[in-house]
Amino acid sequence: TLLIFWFIQTQYIRLLAPAFAFLSVLLVTGLEQGLQNYGTSTEKKEKLFLSLILALGLLFNISTIMKEWFHVKPLPYLFKKESREQFLTRQIRAYPLYRTANEFMGEKEKVLLVYMRNMGYLMDRPFYSDTFFEAHTLKKIIDEEVYAKGIIKRLKSMGITHILFNHSYVFGENSALSMGERAILKNFLIRHAQRIQVKNEFLLYRFVLD
Repeated sequence: TLLIFWFIQTQYIRLLAPAFAFLSVLLVTGLEQGLQNYGTSTEKKEKLFLSLILALGLLFNISTIMKEWFHVKPLPYLFKKESREQFLTRQIRAYPLYRTANEFMGEKEKVLLVYMRNMGYLMDRPFYSDTFFEAHTLKKIIDEEVYAKGIIKRLKSMGITHILFNHSYVFGENSALSMGERAILKNFLIRHAQRIQVKNEFLLYRFVLD
């Protein structure tokens, strides 16, 4: 269940695209060879069938591309009718928080990203993010340290000064944290962190560790 949840919520399915293309070629080749076994009398049916498969595949790809095109609506940006900031804000719900983090944080400060969809490329400041299970580091710190003193020590050793997270997957119904872990984190944020910004379902905090 956890594996399925991770696969759906992350964007790593795009990494399988080359494999899908290769499998499609194998499928068509296999169908062609299979139909050839029935002899030359089926050549017309074979060509018709393969043409139908290719046409359906082409239509599917075109519909997918057009759907994404209408969703992104890139023309205003391409024709310079909107700025990069406006385009990214329109496309990425968490972008305002990334922008604030870049503006607010110092060059030597580091933010822990938790369930921020692995968009570290939007950060101009140092950051720490788990590639796969995106709450792994946060859970590990909470589970191993438990008490505030230990958590503070761990954060200092890692150089982490801020945390940026998706509320839905940290404190919400889809949280990857247990009830106990959520309680510890909530108490720690109240006592040892300053809220910088809340936008949509995303929150940015600065840790107060001294």
